[in-house]
Amino acid sequence: MVDNKFGDRLYSGLVATMTAHLKGMAKSIEAAQGTSFLEELNRKWNDHNKALHGIRCILSHMDRSYIPNIVKIPLRQLGLKLWSHIVLHSVQIWFRLWHMLLGLARSDCTGEVIDREIMRNITKMLMNLFSYLYYQEFQLHYRRLSDDISQLDSQRFIKCCDIDDYLKQA
Repeated sequence: MVDNKFGDRLYSGLVATMTAHLKGMAKSIEAAQGTSFLEELNRKWNDHNKALHGIRCILSHMDRSYIPNIVKIPLRQLGLKLWSHIVLHSVQIWFRLWHMLLGLARSDCTGEVIDREIMRNITKMLMNLFSYLYYQEFQLHYRRLSDDISQLDSQRFIKCCDIDDYLKQA
């Protein structure tokens, strides 16, 4: 299609198809309840990456020759941009995601058992998509939370233990 001057039609059709598919994924993620929300988000992210890899393999000629010449977004960046805008920036997903991540971080800091793999996968996704935003939105809050919990723990430990036990704990 690219060689026969139908590259623009192929590219715009791909954008439309990916957009529709991602809207369906977003609805599925939004419908997930409780802890299955992060699991569903992670599963859909992995599915999207696999599909994006397949699309890039199939349309590699277009990605190498057509897209640079007409100054369009390369397929990988296009897939990431659409995922970010359609899925992550859905109001129902965005706020639940940050709330749940900070909740997991809080639980982890207080010694509760959490699913570290799902948290690692979601944070990797966020770092891959927009590392600056991840740092601003999550990591700073996580550090403040950790500092607050550590300070409370140390104050509680000082009140109930002698100096030797406190120094061992510190």
